[in-house]
Amino acid sequence: MNNRRKKWRSLAAVCLACALGFVGCKAEDGGKEAASEALSDSMKEETGNSGEMASDAGTDTGKRARGSGKLEYGPGAGQVLSQEQEKLLLDYMNIYFASLEDFEPRRMDGLFADKEQEELAQEAVGLQISLRKMQKADYTLASWSYVLTLDEISPQEDGTIHIRASEDSIQNFSQNPDTDSRRYGSPHQFVLGEKSGSWKLESHISFDPVWLMLWSEKGGLDAEDVAREYADAVPEYLEYAEEALSDREEDREREAEAVEAQEPYDRQAALRYARRYVQDRNGEWEDYGSRGGNCQNYASQVLHAGGIPMDIYGDAVWKWYWDEVSNVPGARGRSSSWTGVDEFMAYASENTGYGLAAEMDAPYYDGEPGDLLHMGMDGDWGHTVVVSALVTDESGRTVDYLVDSNTGDLSDYPASLYGYPEIVLTKIAGWNEG
Repeated sequence: MNNRRKKWRSLAAVCLACALGFVGCKAEDGGKEAASEALSDSMKEETGNSGEMASDAGTDTGKRARGSGKLEYGPGAGQVLSQEQEKLLLDYMNIYFASLEDFEPRRMDGLFADKEQEELAQEAVGLQISLRKMQKADYTLASWSYVLTLDEISPQEDGTIHIRASEDSIQNFSQNPDTDSRRYGSPHQFVLGEKSGSWKLESHISFDPVWLMLWSEKGGLDAEDVAREYADAVPEYLEYAEEALSDREEDREREAEAVEAQEPYDRQAALRYARRYVQDRNGEWEDYGSRGGNCQNYASQVLHAGGIPMDIYGDAVWKWYWDEVSNVPGARGRSSSWTGVDEFMAYASENTGYGLAAEMDAPYYDGEPGDLLHMGMDGDWGHTVVVSALVTDESGRTVDYLVDSNTGDLSDYPASLYGYPEIVLTKIAGWNEG
């Protein structure tokens, strides 16, 4: 293992799964508290509207943007912003999405109080553009829309305003323009300050993979401290991501293992369940969003909905009856393999006899809707998602997957844009009676 990968493993393998709406499942426990879009009655009276401020996006190039967004206030916002302050947030978000349309970064002149913070924001846009450009699919944007919910607004003694917000967005990629790729509850932090009589952005954090690496290194997120480090870290991350993409391309030559299954996997039933519970949670199961991430719990439920039975026999078990951990045979408790990514991967790889029949780390592009992808850094796996559709090139060859997931809550979103460089496939064959 080279030093660069050692660094990424120590700094980011776990924390990469903690935000961006991308909370992974490193712990055995993992739901996410959904951001509300509603205003309190008192706020509605104060603003005299539904609590929304809409904006049609323009750009510095004079071209009409292909989308628009709006602000809403969550019940915990505490106060409303002025129209000038609201417009500042909308302008930033609109420039961000417009920059992704054709991979042409739009200028942010006049938005930031500090040039270094403006450059940092441009670096963040550049990271997303570079990640999208390196893929085999066309991930320019045909259209987009978003709702930015202001969850908490905190005026400070120094006159600045700290804002915690969550983004629900739809991106329609040129590769599949009729498909809505949705993200729910992606977190943002803004700091607004008044300068020479007008409001500016003091800083903005949107929790992408590089931010999270630096967050782990620094023990916190302070835009002023990490602006320069971010610019230095972006090329390193992109190099890692490109190497991982190249490795997946080389994996096309590998032959799949023969996995026998006596009983089939109902992929359509699994996908119906996956779609139903992307944003919502099934109350019949525990929600682990605040305890490490709900991703593997969600994926296990999807497999179970597709007919894979709980496995309460032998040394390798996979089950959920109630929340108490039980890694021994028997119809009680829950196994670590139900909610933990590494533990599930071990179960899928090692199980024989009764229960799941699958090929762990199958040739990457051999997947089908209903299969699972596991994501991480240097073999330290922090997240699991469900394949919802194949992304294919003109010859019909698979070049990526669309996925559904919990924590973060994403629907039909490209796996390659999730943020984790390394991804492996678990190919579900079905299950065996024993």
